Amino acid sequence: MKYIFLLLTATILVSCAIKVPYTKEIKEQSSIDTDAEMRRLQFFTSGTIILDQVLTSDREMKTDENGVLVDGSTKVKERIIIPTNTKCIFDEFGERDKIMVRFEDGKGKTLTFDIKPSGKRYYLDVNTNEPGGPTVKYGKNTYKLDMVRSSGSSVYLLIKKNTKQARSKGRVLPGMKV
Repeated sequence: MKYIFLLLTATILVSCAIKVPYTKEIKEQSSIDTDAEMRRLQFFTSGTIILDQVLTSDREMKTDENGVLVDGSTKVKERIIIPTNTKCIFDEFGERDKIMVRFEDGKGKTLTFDIKPSGKRYYLDVNTNEPGGPTVKYGKNTYKLDMVRSSGSSVYLLIKKNTKQARSKGRVLPGMKV
């Protein structure tokens, strides 16, 4: 009975898909080059992405009931958190073979992933030339990438891939008596 359980467990584990980085080599080996084929792939994020936007209103000085001067300006901070292994779908190809993925519905609510010159994976494409840290465009707004609390620009795309196409079938023979 132990052998049957071990054999079934091994068969199930062999047939499971694992998450691997989506690379240009996988794209070329799979001949995935059209929008329709890309939309059939389920993408995942390799790390947490935290986007922050600070919205400020007009500055007003007010006094409270005790006669204390209170700065009435308000800061509203919008934060978007995309946890590790969040599912996303292909939206469109960008310039120079960039991939734009979508996490939710809405116009322009995509993030762009690009291959770094020194790498093969599709990493989060951020604008590093901005003062105050890297930024990314999401929807109609520009957000600052929270490099302290998130995986930052080292986030790359993952896909599920079967390691073996062939499935094995096995059985344990009890033997024969005379």
